Amino acid sequence: MRRASFADASPDAAAAAFNRIFTGYLRPMSFTPEQLELHVELNDIRTSRSPLWYDDGGNVIAAAMLGVRGARTWIGGFGVAPEYRGSGYAKQLLAHIVDEARSCGAAEMSLEVLSENAPAISLYKTAGFRTARTLRSFFRESPEAEMPPGYRYEDPDLFVDLPDEARPCWQREPQTIHHGAVTTAVAGPEGAYAVYRWNAQRAQLFKLRAHSGEQLDSLTRAVAADRSISGLLLVNEPAESPIAKYAAAGGWSEPFSQYEMRLTL
Repeated sequence: MRRASFADASPDAAAAAFNRIFTGYLRPMSFTPEQLELHVELNDIRTSRSPLWYDDGGNVIAAAMLGVRGARTWIGGFGVAPEYRGSGYAKQLLAHIVDEARSCGAAEMSLEVLSENAPAISLYKTAGFRTARTLRSFFRESPEAEMPPGYRYEDPDLFVDLPDEARPCWQREPQTIHHGAVTTAVAGPEGAYAVYRWNAQRAQLFKLRAHSGEQLDSLTRAVAADRSISGLLLVNEPAESPIAKYAAAGGWSEPFSQYEMRLTL
């Protein structure tokens, strides 16, 4: 086995490796080289500390990505290629990336895992991770496109550092947004707002506040008024947040949920 890191791989090779470890996953992921580079930039991934392992023939065995923000670290991708699953590499890989986090002085590691992925959850628990909370993801088909009275487009920077009603996941923290994750924002009465980016024909919501289901509906209609979209996506919303309750009550579909797990280093 040859142990390398994502820092040693070209953009094309890095994307191919990342896609390989997610082949056959419960929710398959596929990144272009450009999308993977954006993932690295937005989420403070340290490619030199992100392991990428090959067999003697140059085929990917396993890989993981490590995000670092001060004393906090995050696993932003973790997996073993299909033909090597069940051979103990996942346990080795996890031990390796935990060691990488400790070696850069981190005190904590977090990750997200699909709630139905029992083998991965068991692996993480065996390594000492605990389930901290549930993160829910929502999707709404394109609503009626209109700018409701009292709503307007604003500069996203006006809202990024406002306090959140529930602690955001790593991918939606202010650090991520400051790195350029969003493109615009809409705001309405009583401090309601939505900060988002365009992802193909979807609006991906990163930070928002609403005081009722009706206000959330108005925000979505204001977002849809900006351009033609297929829908709005809200990924990894803390289950305890008011927004999660409004979205669920408002009939948004819930394609998947994840557990946020944490390890004290």
